[in-house]
Amino acid sequence: AVLPIALGIGALLLVFLHPALHRRLLAVSAGSPLVALTAWLPTLTWSVGQSLLALAVMALLGVAAAAWLPLLGVLLLTAACAVTITQVLRAAFGGAGLYAAGVLLVVQVAGSGALFPSQTLGTMFGWLHPVLPMSYSADAIRRTIAGGPLTPYLWADVAVLVVVSAAGVGMLIAAVHWRRHVRTSEFEPIVAG
Repeated sequence: AVLPIALGIGALLLVFLHPALHRRLLAVSAGSPLVALTAWLPTLTWSVGQSLLALAVMALLGVAAAAWLPLLGVLLLTAACAVTITQVLRAAFGGAGLYAAGVLLVVQVAGSGALFPSQTLGTMFGWLHPVLPMSYSADAIRRTIAGGPLTPYLWADVAVLVVVSAAGVGMLIAAVHWRRHVRTSEFEPIVAG
């Protein structure tokens, strides 16, 4: 299940190459949701392309997935979740946010069970495993490729990815609002007492 790792690395690169927030939109009176979505949607679009490319490469290599359509949905949700988390960190903290996103990606790779079974992880990663979105993504991808019972497990994995992505969009809007407030407060004149 290296697909969630690849999509996470792709999200980090996409957010690195694409501006987290458009400075001109921050400066004008556009609403925070508009500013957030204007920066998030192009990156999300590229990550959708990345997901489709991963699916095409799998098909060309002859990988036989048990459920192709659910696999596509999980890949798209994984990409959206990874892009949203990375975008929030960069929008809120700038370059330090990209560094934090890289560290979070490494923690997710180690603790999600994407490379090693979660039972073999140490105590710290065993504790982190259930709170990492990549854990649910790796589980959902394994189930859609290997087959077996999809419900209720796949629905639980999808629900976690949807909730994390939706919460991330909300945090992105809050980060835009916060950045706008910080920027405008920098320009207020200081009144001497």
